Amino acid sequence: MGSHSVLVFPAGMPSALTWARHASESGMRVVGASSLTNDPARPKYSEWIVLPWIGDVDFADALTCCVREQNIDAVFSEHPVVWRTLRDLLPKTARNVRLEPQPWQAELSDYRGYRDIAASFLREPLQLAAAGCIEPAMPLPQLAALVRVFQLVPGQCDHAKLEALTAIFRWMPPGDIVEIGSLWGRSAVALAFLSRHYNIGKLLCVDPWRTEEIHQGIPAVDVVFDHAPMDEIFEAFRMNLAPFQGLVNYSRTRSSDAASLYSSAHCFTTEDFGRTGYTGEIALLHIDGNHAIEAVREDIAQWRHFVRAGGWIVFDDYCWPFGDGPRIAADDFSLEFNRNLTAQFSAGGALFVQVGSAHARNS
Repeated sequence: MGSHSVLVFPAGMPSALTWARHASESGMRVVGASSLTNDPARPKYSEWIVLPWIGDVDFADALTCCVREQNIDAVFSEHPVVWRTLRDLLPKTARNVRLEPQPWQAELSDYRGYRDIAASFLREPLQLAAAGCIEPAMPLPQLAALVRVFQLVPGQCDHAKLEALTAIFRWMPPGDIVEIGSLWGRSAVALAFLSRHYNIGKLLCVDPWRTEEIHQGIPAVDVVFDHAPMDEIFEAFRMNLAPFQGLVNYSRTRSSDAASLYSSAHCFTTEDFGRTGYTGEIALLHIDGNHAIEAVREDIAQWRHFVRAGGWIVFDDYCWPFGDGPRIAADDFSLEFNRNLTAQFSAGGALFVQVGSAHARNS
């Protein structure tokens, strides 16, 4: 996307529309082109050209005229047949115009990246001294698919944390998955994917998705969320988790309110995800809500007694450059229940803790 004026042809294909939008947002001038007289993609472009079909005898002349009159620097085409035609034609008719890389190569480059990250998880798997029976590692294609859906969702959760999540799910008993703080749903997508693969249980995401609830008393952090479009982010979360309908639901409330409903009803109902029943025993509790120390302590107090023997608690942002609330609260928990913890390690900035039977019964 280094050119100033680019011709997108054919302009109505899905990847072409996405590419054109990103190019326009980066400051490039984008001209859409199509061989259809009434292309439905026309309103998506501020500038538009109608070109003949590539098999027509006058296509080359029309393209040359278009490039010259519109001062085009580059051409993008998603269609492999059109791309090959342009590859042969442009050096003869408009040698200064660059053809963007073949779509297959760009798309395969992304998939190679997903595969390479997944392969690195398998090449040197995390060695955990955890309790329980270990399940086989996820096969490479499924693991690469997990990396792909994970990367498609915005968020701060990184590959190191994702790798750790894939490791602990192999040691996880059946039960509910509860996430406190979901925002866009990046970690929630990974939790749902892993829970479905290992047949662990259903996922509950708890987040108010309200600006006033996300303030943490840290000016540098709070100012970022002062004007955050939380309703749209909430809508994006629902889009991201929609493929897992039947396995996941959410509660757009405070953590304490959701914990009360979880304790009394074991059931959550929403308009778009329907009714989801839970067991009342948590196999994985992911604490990633408000990072103020009292908020983290409240999340722990509200939810820890639901965690079953052999279950896991993940304290996100245990290593956090903007504050030490999660670390202090997690350390206090670990110190209080040290004798009843069967595994503990840090990865991806999070603290992972497996609890024993005594904690599950007595906390």
